[in-house]
Amino acid sequence: MEKILYQIASGLLISVVTALVTVQLSLRRFRSERMWERKVQAYERIFESLHHLKAYCDGHLKAEECGSKMDINREQELYGKFRLALEEINKYRDIGSFLVAESAVERLKRFEMELEKSYEGKTIFEIADNQYGYVTSCIKDINAIARSDIKK
Repeated sequence: MEKILYQIASGLLISVVTALVTVQLSLRRFRSERMWERKVQAYERIFESLHHLKAYCDGHLKAEECGSKMDINREQELYGKFRLALEEINKYRDIGSFLVAESAVERLKRFEMELEKSYEGKTIFEIADNQYGYVTSCIKDINAIARSDIKK
């Protein structure tokens, strides 16, 4: 009788310990996957913002190449997205290392300085051309950083 009670108790103890370990491992994996999803979402938003910045510059460059100005409605639409995109970039620059790699945050800081520098151009064409180059370079760099960071 004692032997049976001992076997039941040890079986119960093993079951409880196994259940607790399984729950802990499951929670850890869930948190890890959730953090990975948030990281991917952050990079998606950064890329979308960079896309809007590039579209604004591209609109000005194409208008200049055609020898005209951008349609005022199109200009306002693109500029609104440009402003919102800059705010989004600034947000990830400020809170970034919580969600994205530190190297991505540093690249966004450098990008912000490059954008400031781009206003040294004399004409809207020169400014847009400078910004287009900086945005393109930033997209390329962030893409490489994101690929590496997400694989971790």
